[in-house]
Amino acid sequence: METFCLRNKRDTSIILEEGASIRAIKREYARLTGVESTDLTPYDIYLIAEGEKPGDPEAAKKAFELFGEIAGDAFATAVTLTDSLVVIGGGLTGAMKYNKPALLREMRSTLLTVTGETVNRVQPRV
Repeated sequence: METFCLRNKRDTSIILEEGASIRAIKREYARLTGVESTDLTPYDIYLIAEGEKPGDPEAAKKAFELFGEIAGDAFATAVTLTDSLVVIGGGLTGAMKYNKPALLREMRSTLLTVTGETVNRVQPRV
């Protein structure tokens, strides 16, 4: 299943990939710091979050957290539609300690029915 064209949770007028991609992490870090730097990679931003490279560690952590929130929303939708597993791979898995909490929080969130009952966003255990 390809999820890149789902709506972005934070801005539903744009596609998901604008919030859950390598370029999204770079863009969010730049936005949060006010420094336009296209030469930073997500790995550089990870090293900043770790305090191993100069920069703003809190902005770096927040950029990964936003990625996790938006990806978690997409994963919740995908799992609900397909009743399947989600496999996460690639280089961004190295920063899971910064994006996983938001990703899981999103997938473990709840929704309300019209009568006010709470239901889990994803029915299987996350």
